[in-house]
Amino acid sequence: MRPVIGAFMGTLGCLVFIVLNDAASTTRPTANGVFYAVIALVIGYREESFRTLVTRLIDTIVLPPDKTTGGSHRGSSTGGGAS
Repeated sequence: MRPVIGAFMGTLGCLVFIVLNDAASTTRPTANGVFYAVIALVIGYREESFRTLVTRLIDTIVLPPDKTTGGSHRGSSTGGGAS
């Protein structure tokens, strides 16, 4: 079953790459089949990492921020400045 899921994720990842590439450029890029095949192969080979990345992206977009982390207070210091 893993090769089938890898092929599906590779195809999906390649399509996402094509859509993002098309949306980010002002001119229509020339299609190079070998380049897209390599992208699909890499994403299909690392399909578990790709699924984790897509899950994080969807969680970031759909889920509300976690109230226990403090939001924008990350990296702020409590000291008032130089003494």
